[in-house]
Amino acid sequence: MVDTFGDALRALRVATGQTLSAFAKKVNFSKGYVGNVETGERPPTRDFAEACDKALGTTPLLSMLVDDVGGSNVNRRKLLGNIGFAAGASAIAGSQVLADLVRHGLLDAASDPNPRVAP
Repeated sequence: MVDTFGDALRALRVATGQTLSAFAKKVNFSKGYVGNVETGERPPTRDFAEACDKALGTTPLLSMLVDDVGGSNVNRRKLLGNIGFAAGASAIAGSQVLADLVRHGLLDAASDPNPRVAP
């Protein structure tokens, strides 16, 4: 389940087949910093989220989570849930599916003017 920025980052990183060490080098942050963000021990910064988006091909998805998706907790949960779905789909079908889902569907969660909560 994807409940936090760190969960989303880890799911996307793993779905794209990147180790923590390789990903840390790619985003130009230390392995410890990335690990601490993934575990929730450290909050992500906007610069970090942007670097992760660039490395994962998910721009502006993670940056939107740092920006709090317009302050709507419903939209944030919806976006996190969609990230979990996309990460799972990409593990089965490949990382191109992840990029396509991000581009064509996940951003709808942030722009839905009438978010609905499931009963």
